[in-house]
Amino acid sequence: MENEKSEEKSSRKTRFERMSIQQKDEIFMLKEMLKVQFVEKGTEHPVTLNTIQNLADLLFNTCDYVEAQVYYKRCYEGRMRALGPGNILVYHSLARYAESVCALRRFNEATVLFEEALKKFDAMLGFDALESLATVEGLALSYYELKSYKKAEDYYQRALEFRSNKFGKEDQVTLGIINKLANLYLDMERLDLAEQICESSLDNCLKALGRDHPTTQSSVAILANVKYTQGKKVEAEKMYLIAYESQRATLGDNDPITLGTGCRLAELIQWRGDMFQAELMRRKMREVCESLYGESHPRTLEELHHLAVLLLEQEQIVEAEELFRFVLDGRLQCLPPNHPYTFDTMHHLGRLILKQIPWKHSPELARRIKETETLFKGALEGFALTYYYEYFNN
Repeated sequence: MENEKSEEKSSRKTRFERMSIQQKDEIFMLKEMLKVQFVEKGTEHPVTLNTIQNLADLLFNTCDYVEAQVYYKRCYEGRMRALGPGNILVYHSLARYAESVCALRRFNEATVLFEEALKKFDAMLGFDALESLATVEGLALSYYELKSYKKAEDYYQRALEFRSNKFGKEDQVTLGIINKLANLYLDMERLDLAEQICESSLDNCLKALGRDHPTTQSSVAILANVKYTQGKKVEAEKMYLIAYESQRATLGDNDPITLGTGCRLAELIQWRGDMFQAELMRRKMREVCESLYGESHPRTLEELHHLAVLLLEQEQIVEAEELFRFVLDGRLQCLPPNHPYTFDTMHHLGRLILKQIPWKHSPELARRIKETETLFKGALEGFALTYYYEYFNN
């Protein structure tokens, strides 16, 4: 809990440092204006509530979701008391409050708020009101994150139908919704449908937005994921390469999205058997992970494990052993007990030691055999325990 608070505090500090001077000045001015309006007009005067809403919007747009949701909630409750439940402005504030809660990944709470806002929008404005569109998309995202895929699909389909009719199939936001729907079908394992709509979306993205637009990049990456899941690894590698080069150009090497695509690309290059290029990619991904997260972060340890496996396959035993031991120590410290990743590293380290055993009678032989036995036994018991939990929890 303390770590989460520390990370949030650090994140908010970083966001504040990245704000432009103009944004900082606007936030300061609105807060000072509120102090005056609280005294001169009262806390629930329409003018005061408009200022609260504007301040919340500005904070939200600068990604300070924690403070934004405080002001959105205050505006919503103030408008409910001052204007009554029959005023549409009340539900505009409620919908924005829901968006800030969703941005904070409190999805159960967000769905309740979004549902209430949408119910009022549908009743007061009609089923196809433009004002309700962001709420529909927010509900789709929240249900997706909660793995309520059928509800997410219903809301994405509603948003897609409205946007396609209103703005056309080559509208940027429409194409973004199609990408999200394709990603949803991928998670639902409806792979043929995901591939079909993603290929159609990619064609429209290339026509309307160009190759390097973030929405186009997203479409390429999702299609690559679909091809990979289908087992079409040759096609998937080509798609990942396109996505990776485009992301490097627009986002930079040290971006988590670029990193994720690069790691999958390295995996496919290794699968194809080009060990030299695979090793270069794995080492580059290691550098990026260490730069983004530090050398002992679980994400970095994962990439180090993959690099060690690659080195083991190439008989680069000394460096592979150093990496496996570092990863094992790190995973024992940072992952929960009995984590399958830890057992996987134990298993591979045991295999490596087995390769190194000098097969002649000596104290070194006895020590190595004992260490290998311990590692394999731990890995075997761990895998069995993991299987037991997964079997009886499903």
